[in-house]
Amino acid sequence: MSYGIKNGQIYLAADGGHFGYLVIDTNRYAGVDDVLVLGFTATKGYNSEANRIDAFKLARVSYYLPDVIPDWVPPIPNNVEEIKARKVDYRP
Repeated sequence: MSYGIKNGQIYLAADGGHFGYLVIDTNRYAGVDDVLVLGFTATKGYNSEANRIDAFKLARVSYYLPDVIPDWVPPIPNNVEEIKARKVDYRP
């Protein structure tokens, strides 16, 4: 199930923390119901490596899709395709 998750969406922490995920690939791990994301924080910007996260956890439990992206969310990095092409073994 995809839970309506699409590439390019930004999900924010449901607890109000200033961190979240940018969805970069919904297809690679679709068979195990995971999506590939790039984490970020308000203070450190985007991580240099992608992570897998359970689609249900992202869309329904710990994070939410905001109607308006807050000002503290860093701009999307230019090298998303390069990051997406790397091997990913880690799952948060």
